[in-house]
Parts: sequence; structure tokens; C-alpha cells
Amino acid sequence: MFRINTRKILHNILIAPLQNGYYEIYLHYNNSEVVAHFLFGDEKCSNTVVGFFSPGLHPVIRPIVYEDTAKWASITLTFAGLKRLLAIQGRELFNKVIHLHDVFGYPAKQLQQHLYYAPDDYKRKRILDRFFLKRLTNCTLQKESKLILLDNYLSRVKGKVTVKSMASRVCMSYRSLERLFNDDVGINFRDYLKMHRLNKAMKLMSDKNKVEYSSIIYLYGYYDQSHFIKEFSNLTGYTPKHFLELSKGSFYLDRAYIIRDKRFYAIPETDSVNLA
Repeated sequence: MFRINTRKILHNILIAPLQNGYYEIYLHYNNSEVVAHFLFGDEKCSNTVVGFFSPGLHPVIRPIVYEDTAKWASITLTFAGLKRLLAIQGRELFNKVIHLHDVFGYPAKQLQQHLYYAPDDYKRKRILDRFFLKRLTNCTLQKESKLILLDNYLSRVKGKVTVKSMASRVCMSYRSLERLFNDDVGINFRDYLKMHRLNKAMKLMSDKNKVEYSSIIYLYGYYDQSHFIKEFSNLTGYTPKHFLELSKGSFYLDRAYIIRDKRFYAIPETDSVNLA
């Protein structure tokens, strides 16, 4: 899915986006970028591919905007799409951000320029379509079909699934499923499932603007209220009620976020066009 975003963003506010279960490509096509703060140092990023991170580890970003707005296109990829479009495995993105130039070379810079000079977002969408269609790579049908089955099945069951039931669903052994997740998805199945259902629960919290423990437990496979609170706190650093109170259900880059500052700030004047 493509998203074309134009946002007025507060400068120098540290934001920690929570993982949403997908890989993402970010293309800043005007004079905007972010500084990503990792445990191993800081790095300026404008055109990047972002993978999964260790549970509880969030790279903190600081937007840098030299004009009135930050403008970017974001491309959301499933683990099947990652292999077809970028010809890389999820494990190569684990705990890191890769510059798009390192994947595509100089054409990535040309893509940024074409997006900048495009007259509107629908033209940008066509530019992105052409760019990625030219770069589709072959993936063995057997592996691709399993990755697609995994993604579709996880979306349907919401979170009520075990490694054993998932392996049976895609006709794989327990060991083969774990290996597939570690290599192609980039994170082990249990950690991915925690992240997957946390985002489902956060979406419900955002829609309702409150924490409905009974609904979350029933829908997403938590054992009880204490199990949900413990898992939520381990992944975000906050209890569900505290997080909702501080973030007011806001989303940044289509995902829940934590602002690492003395106060939480709202992000005003958002304009985003979704182009599936």
C-alpha cells in the first residue's frame, strides 16, 4: 500500500513509533528528513527501509523540516512483498534501518527527484508503481505462497493463534515455521504475534478512546487483564491507561507513538492520502 503524506510537524520533538507488524519504505521528497536515534548512535534518514526491532526497543526519531511541511511517500510491505520488491530477507533489516540507495543505487535518488517535481499525489502514485514494477524479483512459488498464507491468516485470526496451530495451517513443521519467521520475517513467531495483537488492541483503544479490557482479552487472545497489561507494558514502557492518557490515541506514520519528552504534544494539520 502506498501513502502520500504532507504534514506540519513540530521540530525537535523525539518520537518513538511502535512497531506495526509491517516493513516500511519512507521517501522524503522535499527538504525534510528525520534523525534516527539508536542505541549505537544517531543517523540522518530521508529515504529508508525500516524493519523489525527487538521487543521493547524503539528507534527514536526527530523530524527535521526546512520548509513549512514535511512531505514523504510511505510504502507498507508485508513479509511476502518485502522479498518480491526488495529481494532481501527480513533478518537483514532486524534492528536496523537501511538506506534505499543501498538497495537500489542511484535510481533511488532519481525517484526522490521525480516525486518532488510531480504535480500531484496521484502522479506520484503512478511514479512509484512504475518504479517498483520494474524491480519485481522472482520468489519461489512455494515460499511466497506460505508467506502470503501466514499474513492472511494472521489478519483473520487477530491474535488467537499458537505456533502449533499456525504450522498446521500452512502445512509446516514447528521448526520450519520458526526458521521461516527468523529468516524471511526477521523476528521469531512469538515476538511477532505479541507485536501483531498489540497493534490490534491499540487500534481498538484509539477508536474507543478508552481501554476496554474485556473486549481486548476476548478479541485478541490475552489470558486475562493482568496478562494484557504486562505484555503492553513490556512492549511500550507504559500501562495501557497511562499510554492512552498521554498519547490521546494519536498516531504518527500510521502507527501508535511515544514521545520521549517532558510532555506529549499533538501533531497538527495532517493531510494524508492513502493509495492502495
